[in-house]
Amino acid sequence: MTAASWMSLVAAFVLTLVLTPLARAYARRRGLIDQPGPRRSHVAPVARGGGVALAVGVGAAALMIPPVPGGAAFPVGLLAIVALGFADDHRPLRVAIRLPVQLAVAAALVAAVGGVPVIEFAGQSIGPWLAWTPLAVLAIVWMINLFNFMDGSDGLASGQAAFSGLVLALGFLDAGETGLGALAGALAAASLAFLFWNRPPARIFLGDSGSLTLGYVLAFLALAGTVTGSVSVWAAAIAVSPFVIDATATLLARLVSGREWYTPHRDHAYQCLIRMGWSHARVLGALVVLDLAVVLPAFVLASKVPAWDAAIAACTGVMLLAIWSAARQRAKAENRDE
Repeated sequence: MTAASWMSLVAAFVLTLVLTPLARAYARRRGLIDQPGPRRSHVAPVARGGGVALAVGVGAAALMIPPVPGGAAFPVGLLAIVALGFADDHRPLRVAIRLPVQLAVAAALVAAVGGVPVIEFAGQSIGPWLAWTPLAVLAIVWMINLFNFMDGSDGLASGQAAFSGLVLALGFLDAGETGLGALAGALAAASLAFLFWNRPPARIFLGDSGSLTLGYVLAFLALAGTVTGSVSVWAAAIAVSPFVIDATATLLARLVSGREWYTPHRDHAYQCLIRMGWSHARVLGALVVLDLAVVLPAFVLASKVPAWDAAIAACTGVMLLAIWSAARQRAKAENRDE
């Protein structure tokens, strides 16, 4: 990477580290506090909205790195997503407001990179270009919201974003994509800086301004990797697979059981572990072990053997789905299923 790229990582880390306590002071003055409740996992009031500092760190880094696919679409979309989350942190917005903004940002991003090329599975093309491009828009919207759904335990979302950003950075740099590697590295650096304040016991939460930002940046990195051919969509999916599997499986389970998927709940696997008596620190530690023992080897293997990347992603997903199911069944057996 160039000197400017390395400086972007430093800027992302330092800005996030310094601005987060200022965001916490602002949140406390404005009464932006998440109170404990039956559908929440924390037991003490905690300020929210600190993720705006992380967004500033990533945004500043994005201005310093080499060009990335889509040109101005990425920073403009980032600004829109942060503004949406910041507004929602102050006063919850209706889905009728949030969803159109997210769809517009995702559609603009996909259009800016020229659409999505044909996806391959085991060396074979799957479906026409016209099918993957609209699906990419929906996938980006899902990713934007996914980290929001999973941001319910101290350090969990920022920790996963730091790991995912780091492995994606290594994948991009190995493929010679300096700009994307620097952006992924900046996301990892900013997430690590925020984790200093967000680690158990959390002194501030990401809020929507932070969680939506994490999902948006990771979605863009997956899209850009696919378009440039540097990191396949399957490898990118592996990098965030613990969150993708937990959020998606929980959503489908709630839909099948007839429960409203969009209402607050504690059905995610990590929430089941907390209901079983696990501390937030133990849950975060388990995620770190899972990432290092399962996700990292799978990502490296998928990157080095691209002909099998989809099959490796599928196997990783099945393994994580089994872990998700085991956590929920254990909680149910202990009569802590909600």
